[in-house]
Amino acid sequence: MGEFIFVGTTIEITKFAINKFMDKVDPEKMGDCIVWGGRIGKSGYGFFYYAGKKILAHRFAFAMINKYWPKHTLDHLCRNKRCINTVHLEDITAKEHGKRTMQRLQQVQRKFLTEHFFL
Repeated sequence: MGEFIFVGTTIEITKFAINKFMDKVDPEKMGDCIVWGGRIGKSGYGFFYYAGKKILAHRFAFAMINKYWPKHTLDHLCRNKRCINTVHLEDITAKEHGKRTMQRLQQVQRKFLTEHFFL
């Protein structure tokens, strides 16, 4: 399948790695989001080990499909940390991610206040 850059190190995506990755994807649970069925870290993101390194599942999926490792933060447009659907992932800067996070928090706040205090 070729090689891609991983944190300054070149690693090869082998059929073994792809099979190991795909073993954790449950076709029965595929909807709009493709939910990672493997291990979940404390942060809520899926991960697995490959070439002796802990790899976040959504970043690996992005690299498999796009043929390069994401340069920045991957934003889950669906807001589902376990989702590995690359259509739901956008490679953005940390600054942009912070801005989007604040906008989403403000939307949630407005919705809460509207529903609970301004009916």
